[in-house]
Amino acid sequence: MRHVLLWILLLLNPYRLSIAAVDTTAMIISILLYFIAIPISIASKSGEGSPPQTNPFQERLFSELCGLDGNTSSNVPIDGRDHPVSCGARFKNIDSLPFLDALVKETLRLRAAGPCTQLRVVPPGRTLSIQGLLIPSGTEVGVHPWTMHRKDNVWERAEEFIPERWLPSNLGGWGPEPGSDSYDEMTKHFMPFGNGVRICAGRNMALMETKLVVGSLVRHFEIKVDRRETNDRTMEPRDSHFVSHHLSRKCFQAKSMHPDHISEIRGV
Repeated sequence: MRHVLLWILLLLNPYRLSIAAVDTTAMIISILLYFIAIPISIASKSGEGSPPQTNPFQERLFSELCGLDGNTSSNVPIDGRDHPVSCGARFKNIDSLPFLDALVKETLRLRAAGPCTQLRVVPPGRTLSIQGLLIPSGTEVGVHPWTMHRKDNVWERAEEFIPERWLPSNLGGWGPEPGSDSYDEMTKHFMPFGNGVRICAGRNMALMETKLVVGSLVRHFEIKVDRRETNDRTMEPRDSHFVSHHLSRKCFQAKSMHPDHISEIRGV
């Protein structure tokens, strides 16, 4: 029996790793690019905004990336001529960008790739107490991240994509100051990778990949959405047991930001 269980684990682990390392990160990246490409109103803390014609997030991120130190470049042949193309920056520099970090956090809040309840069992001989309610051993319990990320008493205008909620006023946002009670409440209810000793072991790799890929794409391309193929309906989440997918596959049109490179690349 022990050998059978070992073979089952050996067969399941590659599948689990492929789901954790590929599908979830790809979903986060694609929905983040969608959020910064679609026309939206410029939100304010009062709830008022401009007509939904422009999206300021991509331009602000592009400006932040352009001011990044530590970029390296190399010559790439384009149309028979060599052009200096940035190869990006070290992750430690990209990780320090406040607006990119706010975009990633807000995407994970609204559309975490694994938003479903991850059940746990109260251990034998133990009793769990939650706000005075006693839960006996053997009971399955769990927290639903999708619901936690939409609590009105924690997240102002919880259904809206507002990355400024993660930035204090001195960084161009209207979120609470780090260390304040309001900020602690946000971080306590923020659990896109789970929480506690069973938190996702690959969360740091997922965040690193997301920031590097999004930073590289926005630094070199203007991301646009073909609304005939990609819109709010096609980007609605579809639950696939654990990982949340969206319907759209061919989502974006990316145009090179280099003035001498006018070819277009479709698909992300």
